[in-house]
Amino acid sequence: MSERKLEVGTKITTQRRTITEGDFSAMVNLSWESSPIHTDDEYAKNTIFGRRVLGGPCTIPFVAGLSGHAWHGLWEKSGMRLLALVGINNVAFKAPLFANDTIWVELEIAAKRATSKPKRSIVTVKDVLKKQSGETILQMERLILVEDIEASTN
Repeated sequence: MSERKLEVGTKITTQRRTITEGDFSAMVNLSWESSPIHTDDEYAKNTIFGRRVLGGPCTIPFVAGLSGHAWHGLWEKSGMRLLALVGINNVAFKAPLFANDTIWVELEIAAKRATSKPKRSIVTVKDVLKKQSGETILQMERLILVEDIEASTN
């Protein structure tokens, strides 16, 4: 049985997901991003995007959701237990996200540093949210608190 090690330099590409009109509307409603550029087709036609665009901050949960599926089980198989997200740094919105775009995340473990508590580390994960055109929608770094554990025997 081959186990994948999560170490600095490890790269993972998540599954893809098409953001439906329902997904788009749900994020607009949950976030209260009620500006006409997000909610009014006629208004949005006259913007630089030419149609409604999902607000940049609304794309961050998509990164978390897609990466959660990709990471599932890999942390513990690598001898680390995920404890908490402790921060998000260097967030940059690069391209718009529209309803019916298909997205995925390219993740890379960029750094790992020990904390003052034994067996605990902060892992820096670089996230790049992409869409079907190949454009980058969002780049950011997540700081994740992990704890070293005994390797899983399952």
